[in-house]
Amino acid sequence: MQPNVTSHAGAQAPAQATGHAAGSEPDYRFTLANERTFLAWFRTSLALIAGGVAVVQLVPALAFPGARQVLGILLTVAGGGLSLAAVLRWSRVQAAMRREEDLPPPGSR
Repeated sequence: MQPNVTSHAGAQAPAQATGHAAGSEPDYRFTLANERTFLAWFRTSLALIAGGVAVVQLVPALAFPGARQVLGILLTVAGGGLSLAAVLRWSRVQAAMRREEDLPPPGSR
């Protein structure tokens, strides 16, 4: 069952139509902490992507042909995956805080 939100015209609309998760607005300190965690994960993902580019462009040829490219691709894909995980984790935690539920454990899906 979805809670209803009264619009400006007085009509009832589902809570999801407002663009926010159902529930109350969490304390701003928790929201800011969640955003800081998101930004730390995102900075790490950008560093992995930059490291992948740097390996391909700056590291001299290794003994195994194509090793630089493989390592660069792995680092770049890891960075992209981490950025996606950061967004998903941020949204799950924010939604749990709005619903006043326990926060999802790290690594949960």
